[in-house]
Amino acid sequence: MELGFLGGDIHFDDSEDWTLDNSYNGVDFYSVAIHEMGHSLGLGHSSEPNSIMNPYYTGPQPQDIGYDDILGMHSLYISRTLPDDLVDLLPSTIKPQPSPRIPHKPHVHWSSFSHETCTDDNIVTLESVTTYKPEVSTRKNYNIDECKGNFDAISCFRGEIFVFKNSLLWRLNNPGSIQQRYPVQLLRFFQVLADSSESIVKIDAAYERPDSNIVLFHGNSYYVFNGNHLIENSPRPIMDYGFPHFVDKVDAVMMYGVPPITYLFSGEYFWVYDDQNKLLLQKHRSIKEHFKGVRTPIDDVLTWKSGKYFNILFIFLSTKFLNYIL
Repeated sequence: MELGFLGGDIHFDDSEDWTLDNSYNGVDFYSVAIHEMGHSLGLGHSSEPNSIMNPYYTGPQPQDIGYDDILGMHSLYISRTLPDDLVDLLPSTIKPQPSPRIPHKPHVHWSSFSHETCTDDNIVTLESVTTYKPEVSTRKNYNIDECKGNFDAISCFRGEIFVFKNSLLWRLNNPGSIQQRYPVQLLRFFQVLADSSESIVKIDAAYERPDSNIVLFHGNSYYVFNGNHLIENSPRPIMDYGFPHFVDKVDAVMMYGVPPITYLFSGEYFWVYDDQNKLLLQKHRSIKEHFKGVRTPIDDVLTWKSGKYFNILFIFLSTKFLNYIL
């Protein structure tokens, strides 16, 4: 199931086991349909758990739209109808809304993603990052400089770019633009981390596994998410990956190749790991020797495909970066 080739079009096919009786034995047609209708109307994904636009499918959902969805529709179809010359007459506690995003391009149904690196349409350069003003006066006004380099982690989940820095999370679904109402607090988006026995201050690295589960690294532990739920007895020690004893954290992760193989970076070295078979394919190798011109330590790695080539963007502890094409 995906959006059709025309903007706003929705296409359903038999690639999913659709159900109509609120059963957890398949994919609930109505829950998916109302989510995709939201995209057709111009809504992006939402981090709010009660929103119909939350990207993680967890089974049959109530058909009532959430408050965040109402705000999004108000922004798209009510507040933006005001003539430009009346915007300045708005009360000071209400701020003009950014122009709505066009409906998503064709994308994979939200309950059964296969891993894909970002495409050209998803990639964003450090210089082109922009942000929106907060939409409500009660929201903290984060400094725009907080999204200019020195990131803790960057990854591509479900075709969207996620940027982690300190306790904040940015989310991009169009080149050079940040989704409305972002950044948000990391623990607001990954709410279950707030209940963890460990003190989660920031994320060191993150990636989407071939099975579509999300992995976040923090210190010597990692967390595996299926939707909004922690699985696999998370948190788990990073030694599960077969690292030698001197590795105490993961600096960056990338997926590369077809089928995708996991590359994990720490300090001066990297490892190659097969997530599907839970097998370390290669002992540690020197980053500098294998990736000529790349210095260490690496802060982030992001991969995307451009035609028949894979691009690897190495980002260092500043706004400097190096683009590899393989």
